[in-house]
Amino acid sequence: MIRLLAVNSLDDRYGSTYRMRALERLLRQDGYAVTYLEGEGGPTRRLLTVLRAACGEHDVLFAQKFNPVTLPAMAVMRLRGRPVVVDWDDLDAGLQGTPLRRWLAAASEWIGPALATAITTHSEVIRDRASDRRLPVYLVPQGFDEELFRPSEELRRRARARFD
Repeated sequence: MIRLLAVNSLDDRYGSTYRMRALERLLRQDGYAVTYLEGEGGPTRRLLTVLRAACGEHDVLFAQKFNPVTLPAMAVMRLRGRPVVVDWDDLDAGLQGTPLRRWLAAASEWIGPALATAITTHSEVIRDRASDRRLPVYLVPQGFDEELFRPSEELRRRARARFD
């Protein structure tokens, strides 16, 4: 059985977390032995947790995004000769609120593909960018959890009224 380390470096206020949780469930259903780590604590704690796990007995790393928490774990896994798959679901550099964070995100997205062995994404723009780096890219459609997304009829009515 393949032992997969799935790393979600973010906490649950981000949409990327819901995507990673769904992908993790699918991997389990497909028979992988998954160790799933989700962002808890500050950046230093997250980094140490992920690095410790990357030094473990996992066969594959499946990381969510390129960032300062996932990049060191990716490097460890590659040094160990293990494949690294990254779910690159958006371009984070444009989403960051400070110049330092924008720079870190852009640097991570520039360095990260060199550490990956394959990419999953739902974005054709990211597919093309990763393909330029000669990485295998797999489009995994974006979906939604019907249990989380059920707007009431009143909310629908109000939303429609704004556009009339």
